[in-house]
Amino acid sequence: MANNIFRSPKRVKEAIEQAEAIAEKRGVPLTVERLAAGLGLSREAFLAYVHAEPTVLSPAETRIRRLLCEQYYRIGAALAEELMKTGSHTGAAFLGKNNFGYTDKADVRADLNIAFTGEAELSE
Repeated sequence: MANNIFRSPKRVKEAIEQAEAIAEKRGVPLTVERLAAGLGLSREAFLAYVHAEPTVLSPAETRIRRLLCEQYYRIGAALAEELMKTGSHTGAAFLGKNNFGYTDKADVRADLNIAFTGEAELSE
């Protein structure tokens, strides 16, 4: 990541705090999008950084990576809690499907042959 902010744990921490303050002011949970914007990154670039296999890092880079990964996990937990609030049934279903492998009930097969008996005895 060529962004100069990734050379200073202090600057990364300040960007995190600023993103948290913006979210709090707006009354919403911190999102990956808000944090990425505060770091000067796209959502995709931030996620690629967080999900990348760690390499040999300097002490400063290690601290930055830890800060961002911890924040990413906090964002996920806050989002899960927000989606689980009373009345958010679709939120709970979304979390179950996307995080725990739940699926909707399987559809009944429509290609079954059904035979009715006694049809001739019915009056029209």
